[in-house]
Amino acid sequence: LPEPDYGHTFVLQSLSALIGMPYEPIVPTVLTMDNGQSLFYPNAHNLVAGTSGIGKSWLNVVAIHQQIKLGHHAVVIDYEMNMHNWYNRLRGVGATDGELALVHYCQPDEALSMVLQYGQRATGKAHKVMTDQLLRIADMGKLALVCIDGVTNAMTANSLKLIDNTDVAIMWQLLPEHIVRLTQACVVLTDHVPKNSNNDTVLPIGGQHKVASTTGAAFIVGASSYMSAIPLHDGVLNLKLIKDRHGNVGTTGTTPTQVVLSPHAGGRIDSQVLP
Repeated sequence: LPEPDYGHTFVLQSLSALIGMPYEPIVPTVLTMDNGQSLFYPNAHNLVAGTSGIGKSWLNVVAIHQQIKLGHHAVVIDYEMNMHNWYNRLRGVGATDGELALVHYCQPDEALSMVLQYGQRATGKAHKVMTDQLLRIADMGKLALVCIDGVTNAMTANSLKLIDNTDVAIMWQLLPEHIVRLTQACVVLTDHVPKNSNNDTVLPIGGQHKVASTTGAAFIVGASSYMSAIPLHDGVLNLKLIKDRHGNVGTTGTTPTQVVLSPHAGGRIDSQVLP
């Protein structure tokens, strides 16, 4: 890919260029409830945080399944699980062979950037490979959803500090912000909250810039009950809205949705996304 001209992002444009163009409000289109209202914004990065093991990745599984049923592509950049976990979970919620072919997976452990002399930072080969791969998928059809599972491990892989807001900003530029600009997809990051929290009054662990820089919607995940295969027991996840950049999901501080995961003997899992 040709490198853009140096300084191209600082070329000034007049807002008058938009005169006469129709205004289209930004509305969420991913992770859709039974009433047709969705929770995650396209062309933006969205954030979901909760305690370890609460079921954050299951939200992405449900969102991916909704998109691949529509014939759209999805990408999983996985810093926490493995390829078999995602395969088994998507099979569990009913993904067919053809639908699974629309899900593209990687499990990176390489840094996306490197520190040069005098503290300057530059993107490395891994960042270019990621960029080329995302463009390859986008050329195949609509790339609707990119899941980045595990912000903590992603930052660690890039030698960035969780509590440092500058490092958080670097991480967001390397991954979610870059992916949005490149593909206009809905990007969803999963993150942790402090241990022993009740998921109601906390923010994601580390720097506050994680929420401040979110360009879509951000949620804290709580559980009314945990899903179990033995014995069979429904999992009920409650998503509390802590930020809505565009105001089309709901009122900040409320719980606009509940996700119910119902396991069955044999491994099938039914899901409902309820208002």
